[in-house]
Amino acid sequence: MKEILGSESFRRPRRRFHNNDEHLLAGIIRCARCNSHMVGVSTHKKDRKYPYYLCSKRWNIKDCDQDYVRADLLETAILRDIKGIFHDEQFMARIWEEANRRLCAEKPSVDREIGNVDTQIAKVRATIDRYFEAFETQTMRPEVCTQKVDDLNARIGELEAERRDLEERRKRLEIPAIDQEMLSGLLDNFEAVMAEGTNPQKKDLLRRL
Repeated sequence: MKEILGSESFRRPRRRFHNNDEHLLAGIIRCARCNSHMVGVSTHKKDRKYPYYLCSKRWNIKDCDQDYVRADLLETAILRDIKGIFHDEQFMARIWEEANRRLCAEKPSVDREIGNVDTQIAKVRATIDRYFEAFETQTMRPEVCTQKVDDLNARIGELEAERRDLEERRKRLEIPAIDQEMLSGLLDNFEAVMAEGTNPQKKDLLRRL
């Protein structure tokens, strides 16, 4: 999570989930009555601003009776619940188990892609060998052979780069076993983003969670 604080995505324009960055949950939470998105609104009383969440359907077409929800109370409750999740080892273990199940389901297709790339590399190398044989038997001019081999070596370089990318992708399909130290680190990172991040960064993290 901590990489969010230095993410390049927050240094350039991006799509916003809501037009009021002060409301951390706008565009993330939904109305309990009609399932429309909740939007952030504010009221002003005696030179003070009070932020609330309001059902977008009620806001736009007055077709929902969901009441206003105080932003400070709701955001505090949500953040408390998220921290509680990090402290719940059994719940996090179930999340890890489901994540591993989904990731493992992708491994066969990645392995097939790696196998296909290896097959292509072997074919290109076999072609290079045939060109060398033609050169040695003087059935191909040296300049033609050199050009062909250079092109094929460039193709091998592309395929090897593709294979490295696939290997990295496969590594990302393996997540480490969960332990208390990891949970503590996740909680520390979450609290760091909430304490140090800008509102767009906080909203992005909450949306991911």
